[in-house]
Amino acid sequence: MAEAATRDQAVLVEEYIRGREFTVAVLDGKALPIIEIRAPEGDYDFNNKYFGDAVSYDCPTKLNDAETASLSATCEQYFKAIGARGWSRIDAMQRPDGSFVLLEINTSPGMTPHSLVPMAARAVGMVLWRPLRKGLIACRNGLIAKKTLAQKRMHIHDTKENSDLC
Repeated sequence: MAEAATRDQAVLVEEYIRGREFTVAVLDGKALPIIEIRAPEGDYDFNNKYFGDAVSYDCPTKLNDAETASLSATCEQYFKAIGARGWSRIDAMQRPDGSFVLLEINTSPGMTPHSLVPMAARAVGMVLWRPLRKGLIACRNGLIAKKTLAQKRMHIHDTKENSDLC
């Protein structure tokens, strides 16, 4: 840190978290089965994700029921807290003491057959297009609600120009 401080006055320091890696797909506010990502030496980088065969996925994960419920509920709360709609994917790590740390939320995750949201959806019997359709409907409903609220605030009538928002 001393060396970093010689290069800039502002230094960002983050905790290094060593542990198990998970991702939680959230569809319309509800967590899908949790996926554990097992990468060689814990290195889930671009090359391991897209170009190698060394990464394996446990879907659903082998967490115990209490851990599964806790991580799922936390991700659902996070999804709601940031105002997300449709679908997202939240990445998390589990520390050696069993606690979880949320790393990031991807509000526009991949939806290819190899992506993790469709993998979680398949684990509960959904086919690829169903989570996509459900997510799009949730987004559309959110836009309609925002549009209606804006119209009430501005006291305007629905015109072609305003209807193009959806």
